[in-house]
Amino acid sequence: MKKETNGQLRHVSNSGMTLIELLVSVAILVGVTLFIGGYVLNVLNFQNYLSPALGTQQELQFTLSDMSMNLRTMNYSSLGGYPIAAVSSSSITFFADIYGNGIYEQIRYFMSSSTLQRGIVIPTGNPLAYNQANEVVVDALHNIVSTSSIFSYYDSSYTGTEAPMATPVDISKIKVIGFSVAVQQSNQATPLYADLKITPRNIRILF
Repeated sequence: MKKETNGQLRHVSNSGMTLIELLVSVAILVGVTLFIGGYVLNVLNFQNYLSPALGTQQELQFTLSDMSMNLRTMNYSSLGGYPIAAVSSSSITFFADIYGNGIYEQIRYFMSSSTLQRGIVIPTGNPLAYNQANEVVVDALHNIVSTSSIFSYYDSSYTGTEAPMATPVDISKIKVIGFSVAVQQSNQATPLYADLKITPRNIRILF
């Protein structure tokens, strides 16, 4: 715009925004905000789905590793008892030196509802004794959906395809221990499966 000052014309710039320009700017800002908000929401929803799945997988892997090591290294108890104390399709009790101090703890894996729990009894006293009242129980694996038969047992004839031993299981003939489980979070479409066959190193087959 031109304005006359002292007989001369000079240009005057209009730096203000028109209404149309303002509306366009607001529309662009709203669009960018909605896009970013939708992206963040999608990321959060994906994390909410992925985090439990990863947590379940990590818990399963840790439990399998810990249980496998304990079962493979089972040995005669600190009182001279046989390495395996009791078995069933949903539990197993055995002895292992899990702390590496020469003392063999009594370890019990067992089902409680949809959770696999681990109980440990450290022998105490003089002479040593396993006091069941001193058992410390912690959760080992959650959200188990196959709870009918997670433990199976095989004798020395097992080569990889034979059926497990019939119940009641003769503990003195156990050579291989099977562990089969499926875990599933409520927001997971499919469960995670694990199927192990573990051969303890220190058991002796007694016929």
